[in-house]
Amino acid sequence: MKNVLDIKNELIEDLITWQDALSFLTSREKPWATKEWKKKRDVLIKDYCESCGSQEGPFVLQHLKQPPKFSIIFSCIRSEYFEEYSKKYTFEYKKKIKYIDRESCPNCGSSSVRFLKTESIWKCYGKCNRRFENPAMIQDIDPVQKKDIIERKKIFRESKYIAFEQKYRDIIGKEAVLQSIIHHEEYISLTNTCTFCKKCAFLWDIKGLKLCPNCKQRHCAVYMDMCKSCYQLKN
Repeated sequence: MKNVLDIKNELIEDLITWQDALSFLTSREKPWATKEWKKKRDVLIKDYCESCGSQEGPFVLQHLKQPPKFSIIFSCIRSEYFEEYSKKYTFEYKKKIKYIDRESCPNCGSSSVRFLKTESIWKCYGKCNRRFENPAMIQDIDPVQKKDIIERKKIFRESKYIAFEQKYRDIIGKEAVLQSIIHHEEYISLTNTCTFCKKCAFLWDIKGLKLCPNCKQRHCAVYMDMCKSCYQLKN
């Protein structure tokens, strides 16, 4: 039966698609249900909580670092590729732009203004949404041409996105799966683990909190080195 290493090597050599590799990873038995995991856990777990010092069990082997979801990995890699891709393809309007005199808001300069006949006053529908008696005059793009530019930009963005997906989706997918495997291997190695009591495990997993390692009295976010009070005393 194939294991994760086999799938990793086959993916690197393009013997399988990234979709097939991902399907294998998501359908296999959960690591904490395997005999190997339970044996490692029995060796590593202690008879006291390494967070609060409690000796009252039961205790769990708490992961201090969780592997990111595949969707997040995929999205991050995709953003990097798309940023570089977008630099090569920028919108260009080939027609000569025609400027005309247009009424505008004297406050924010927006040309999105309208005269309200029933109230005999001008109103800005741009940035400030204010009302005014006399508009300012500015040189702005002809409204018909402005609409044409907006429509052409929309078509350009859509075609650029489609071309990007066709060219890079499989490349991104492959990289994302390989990164997921690296995170998986780190997770099942049980290197970033500590023995926690049920209370400390609950605070970490559900509340995102841990007992301050400095004072051992107050709690702080799991990503912080110490609580706010200890930080203020230190600084």
